[in-house]
Amino acid sequence: MILTVSVAAFRIAPEVPKPRANESVYDGLKRKLFSHPENCEQNARELLSGVEGLLSEKQTSRIRGIFSNGERHNKLSFLLVGTKQSICMADNWFVNAVHATTQPSLFVYVALDEESYSSCVKEFQPRAGWGKEKHTIECADMSDVLPWSSMTSPNVIGFGSCIYKFIVWMKPLFLKVATSSVKDPSSVLLIDTDIILHRDLHELLSEGRTSSFQTGDDDGRGNPNTGLVSINSNADELLHMWLKQAPIYFEKDTADQFGLFKLLNSPEGQHFKEHMHLIPNSQFGMCAVRGQYATHYNCVSEKDLRMQLDGIYRPATPVCMDKQTEMIQKIEEYNSHNSEPLKKVKKSTSIFDQEFEKMLQTS
Repeated sequence: MILTVSVAAFRIAPEVPKPRANESVYDGLKRKLFSHPENCEQNARELLSGVEGLLSEKQTSRIRGIFSNGERHNKLSFLLVGTKQSICMADNWFVNAVHATTQPSLFVYVALDEESYSSCVKEFQPRAGWGKEKHTIECADMSDVLPWSSMTSPNVIGFGSCIYKFIVWMKPLFLKVATSSVKDPSSVLLIDTDIILHRDLHELLSEGRTSSFQTGDDDGRGNPNTGLVSINSNADELLHMWLKQAPIYFEKDTADQFGLFKLLNSPEGQHFKEHMHLIPNSQFGMCAVRGQYATHYNCVSEKDLRMQLDGIYRPATPVCMDKQTEMIQKIEEYNSHNSEPLKKVKKSTSIFDQEFEKMLQTS
């Protein structure tokens, strides 16, 4: 099904998030977030209570400058957020996306650290002409938003960690800045790098082209999956109310997705839900079950392994290709010692969890 909110439901002029008045205090909280993991949740909630002021004017201008550019008119605009931990996922995403997207589009990669920004400029940006059409790939350097130098240990940024959830809540913030910057009614599509495109999403989103909000059906029961959110400039108030959920539901594992769910099921969010449209699982598949247009590799351990087994892991950067080679060797080693090869049980995680993961950890 697809969340679709009618344009008529919104008459509020777009408003670009404003920086906080006392940025020095705000920056101090961000440093504490990274340097004192034992108090991370407390500091994160305080920061997120003013999340729409997280970015300075200089930082917001980098994103506004990309999306307000007249050259992006009539182009579907993809918005991705990444760190060095997800470079190989982003690498694979771009390879698949530029080939699946047959109409000229804008791809904007928001890099939260120097490593991911460098990869975008050197590796991803040159791929604009790889597909059937000439696309535009822009790299937004946001490496100064978070104080990485204050981080005491790389272990504090793992999946489900406090800092991980804080970064996830930045996605709707960047989306709000982007949609507040557009000069035309074309959609801005926030998308995760673990979503593989099989066909041009222009076709998929055409059903909701007059709406303000489209997203996937997470569980087949009408709950949103924020791995893919298509929204245009008419939904500023929706994004504002979504971001207000951040300090309230910060502890939830699904972070921004749970916040949106709670908003849509609240009295304040009911009018948004009534005008929404959910993309059905047959078109946008969940939990690595293939959809007609795209597949989300959520609910899956070791996403790159599962993608490799499904034949859609195609990294093109040297470092990620080397990792892929090592992974293939481990798959072959596993298959040579087991009667049921991994490629024949790719829909089950039990064998992987019990055996293959041990190989990765001990190698």
